[in-house]
Amino acid sequence: MNSVSNESIGGVLLKDYLLLLVDELELGNIQDRLLKYSIYLQEHKFHEFRIMVPYETPELILQTIQDFINKQPIPGALRNYLPINNQTKFDRELKENPSLAFKSWLCVLPSPDYRYESLRKRIWEMAKDGKALMILMPERVNEWRGKTSYLKRMHLKGASFAMSASAQFRWGFWHKKNLKEIHENKLVTMWITPKIYDVNSSEHQRDAKIKLDIITSIDTVPNDL
Repeated sequence: MNSVSNESIGGVLLKDYLLLLVDELELGNIQDRLLKYSIYLQEHKFHEFRIMVPYETPELILQTIQDFINKQPIPGALRNYLPINNQTKFDRELKENPSLAFKSWLCVLPSPDYRYESLRKRIWEMAKDGKALMILMPERVNEWRGKTSYLKRMHLKGASFAMSASAQFRWGFWHKKNLKEIHENKLVTMWITPKIYDVNSSEHQRDAKIKLDIITSIDTVPNDL
């Protein structure tokens, strides 16, 4: 086991993946908020970063984010994800529009009311077509939260998971302990940053400690997507 006191999140994961939701992409305040993000990257000693935005984000906002990326002292890039709800036929959409995916990955962010039955067959169909499904923040989904059995079922069908470890989305009563077990069972492919944190906030200190405890509980493969 690694020593928590001698590690930083960026020293373990190497790349940070920041997830930006639709309502966080208002042009009026995105520049100021991205400056906070640059402080976060320095605080945790990341080597690279990726900013994940919804597919079909307006071009002006994309350009603002790209300008920010270009000015950073470490390499960064944009990545797309597809917000989905129970009606989204993302396997069909991917066949009609291959640019939804990055390489072989399709990253999806389910709505909080998403149901396993809406996903079950599509995971297998995508896997047969050689496409890998990355489910972002399964802890946001009401049906799945705290129920690791859902993760195991989807993982067996070929899905991967990107989780945040944030206490805002508790994975059962023993939040950190449960996430450690999920991580040690190799159910998490990627650890992400669920929002732009103020590094001086108690929320940031709490979430950063939880994540660091989890990723240093075993040897963790660096983020790479």
